[in-house]
Amino acid sequence: MPTIRPPTSFRAAVLDIGSVSIRLLVVRTDPGRRMEIEFDQGIITRLMSGLTVDSVLTDESINRSLDAITSLVQFIVDRASCRVRCIGTQALRHARNADSFMQQVERISGIPVEVISADREGRLAWRGSSDLLDPQSLLMDLGGGSTELVFGDCGGDLRVVSLPIGASRPGAIPRNLGFTILHRDGSSKNAHVPISRLVCLGGTATTVAFMTKGIERWTHGCVHGVEIGRRDIEAVRDRVMQAIDTGHHLRWGIEPGRLELLPSGIQILLEIMTRIEVEMMTVSEQGIRFGLVREMFESDLCGNQAAL
Repeated sequence: MPTIRPPTSFRAAVLDIGSVSIRLLVVRTDPGRRMEIEFDQGIITRLMSGLTVDSVLTDESINRSLDAITSLVQFIVDRASCRVRCIGTQALRHARNADSFMQQVERISGIPVEVISADREGRLAWRGSSDLLDPQSLLMDLGGGSTELVFGDCGGDLRVVSLPIGASRPGAIPRNLGFTILHRDGSSKNAHVPISRLVCLGGTATTVAFMTKGIERWTHGCVHGVEIGRRDIEAVRDRVMQAIDTGHHLRWGIEPGRLELLPSGIQILLEIMTRIEVEMMTVSEQGIRFGLVREMFESDLCGNQAAL
């Protein structure tokens, strides 16, 4: 007769090497499978901004990022009992010397780097923010080097549209983007299907929420689920532009290096809101690192059940 093992606690960490910031999430579950956050912090390194015209990461941007990783991984305590993953996104998908950088990351951290596709990035973001989403929602993961738009099609399957633009990589939004999303039932004849809720991820969305709500110090979850309207977003844009023009210091909880990226990020946000005909966004703090952690937990749970 097989021995029945009770559920045990489980710890996991995800190091997310993004185009603007590098973030570390460390979580654990208790035997009841409730997830508790042990650590969730990030450092802006602007890795994507360090790309040359030949798509090579500069030594300066590499060193900034390696210093940040060295600082963050020390918070993965008792690593022997923790499953650790490291993922890279658009900057590493694009850089010609990404392999050399990833080797350096593994050497200093002991963690191999997995560069994920834009499609997987979008699906992990959807999983991470699932508590805010319904089948008619649109998820916008507005990053530094790319923007992933995730939504369900008429068959209930997820679709991911990746745009090669972001807060540190301005560019044009395709003219047919609104049509693609609003006519996601696949018919050019039928009336469009309205978006029930726009959920936004990324530093642009969270910083807009900080400034709108007057939050000076970030704590985990303080803006998760907060709704912000177009007029408030435009007001933040105007304050940011004035601060950049005058050199005025803004007191809100803005990470060092974030201010200069906000105008382009907010412009992308507002233009996509116009294309998909929404006036409100809901902010999510739980992006791809949360999606990957949940995937790891589900895999562990399935493994435990299979062993029973």
